Amino acid sequence: SFDKDLANSRTSWYSIWVMFVCGYTVKIILFNDIATLLLTIAKIELYLLLVYFHLIRIFMCKLCVHIFVHTEL
Repeated sequence: SFDKDLANSRTSWYSIWVMFVCGYTVKIILFNDIATLLLTIAKIELYLLLVYFHLIRIFMCKLCVHIFVHTEL
């Protein structure tokens, strides 16, 4: 009976430890990678947005200059 209880307690502690390690590993992989991924995507999106607005501004300036220069007043 004592051996059986000892085996059961070892099994339960082992299963708890395995669950903890697996859970922690999954947490690290999922949350850290997802957080890093989202941060990277957000940075890229922000950068592209800034570049996009900058290009639009340049284009609009050129367009305005073109219209202004080539319009007969």
